[in-house]
Amino acid sequence: MLCSGRWDERGKLQKALPVMLVLLHDDKPTVVRQCLAALHEVVLYRSELREAIKAELETIDLSKYKDSMSPLIKKDMDELLKLIDW
Repeated sequence: MLCSGRWDERGKLQKALPVMLVLLHDDKPTVVRQCLAALHEVVLYRSELREAIKAELETIDLSKYKDSMSPLIKKDMDELLKLIDW
């Protein structure tokens, strides 16, 4: 569903956003990274969801991930934030 941002004419993404944002706090860093990548398209095509996504990004606790993964998640977050603020 996340990758269909440009075709979401019925607002399904907005209704599903709370469920999607929960994935940003998953214990598995791979899930978090995949969600961050998928949110790129949502941010590009659904500007009305940007602020909610940005607010959720600010609550991600990177300390629960291994030292090898937290910098990667941080990098993904920064890229998404840059896209939101663009």
